[in-house]
Amino acid sequence: MERENLEAWLRGLEDFNDFEAGFGDFAGAFEMLPNAAGLEAYVYPLGFHGSGSWIALWRKEPTDSWAHAAMVWIDSEGEPWEPFAATPAEGLAMLALDTGAVYDAAAAARYNPSREDVAAWGPRTAEALAKCLVRYPGQAEHRARLAAAGIALPSNALDIAHAALTAHGSFATWLASRAA
Repeated sequence: MERENLEAWLRGLEDFNDFEAGFGDFAGAFEMLPNAAGLEAYVYPLGFHGSGSWIALWRKEPTDSWAHAAMVWIDSEGEPWEPFAATPAEGLAMLALDTGAVYDAAAAARYNPSREDVAAWGPRTAEALAKCLVRYPGQAEHRARLAAAGIALPSNALDIAHAALTAHGSFATWLASRAA
């Protein structure tokens, strides 16, 4: 899914989450990032949570397609700054949850959890995820659109975030390497 299609999808929904659109708002998203100059080719802000944390697309090379970019959480408090979805489509599925679930998954994925840790994680079990899917009025429409597009809902947000981190690497580490 290219960036323009992702934006159109997100613009077509209201009240599907506590996500607020901020497409391309580089000033708001990048104030907290070290060595922010030139990041526009690598990172594209999609929107934010009311806390000031951002959700963005990230690609390691400026020539890579946005369709294969990770979706990252850029926390206003400093961490996590990590991917939570390996692709834009997977990110849309994660956004069927509330941003609290997305934050928790991105934060926990950094610790390279074992299967026992995933089982013990608790707050984002399948039952808790089901509760996240009914918090906002527009979530049913969002889920229906996901299903029509053949995009599966997450059954374990931590597994998805961990797979994204494994596939793309650490966004925070990548940022630090650019500043070095």
